[in-house]
Amino acid sequence: MLQCQKCFHELPDGTMFCDVCGTSLLSGAPAPKSDAASAGVFESYRVTPSQLPRTDMTPATPPRAFGNARGGMEQTRTDGGIRVATSRRIRLRLSNGKTFELTGKSDYLIGRRDHRLERQPDVDLTDWNGAAYGVSRQHAMIYVTEDGIWIEDLESLNETIRNEYRLMPRQRYPLEDGDELRLGSITLLVVLS
Repeated sequence: MLQCQKCFHELPDGTMFCDVCGTSLLSGAPAPKSDAASAGVFESYRVTPSQLPRTDMTPATPPRAFGNARGGMEQTRTDGGIRVATSRRIRLRLSNGKTFELTGKSDYLIGRRDHRLERQPDVDLTDWNGAAYGVSRQHAMIYVTEDGIWIEDLESLNETIRNEYRLMPRQRYPLEDGDELRLGSITLLVVLS
């Protein structure tokens, strides 16, 4: 186990950033474990899942209406009366202005490329120091459905944060225009149009 030198939160080995205060754990060796007396002082500063807002802790329930206001789809009809959804324009923008356009698919993998993996990421953060900034090879997935646009953390080591709230792994959360995603310490702005 590692211990953050700033807030003394214990983290699994291999973690690059503290999930409580965001401090990089890459600079220097891990802090030694504190003794039992000092550990109690900092226990109240640890954030547990029960302390996070309940709206982001429970699985998001997709809205029932087709083509809802938040949803990522517009309704069209084919000659056979079958509903066909056309996606809205989805872009993810890095702080340096680099934009990833997501078109033509129903799911998009965010992560880093690795020739050993069968599926390579659609949003590849390798060239933007993804490894150094704590982005997992398969970090998160964006889904485009007729009920909206959703994001899911794929059990990444350094977690996915949406608008300052940590996403629980393997649960889908709605994405809206202007949402801020943090993967490790890389920030992406969601732009829907």
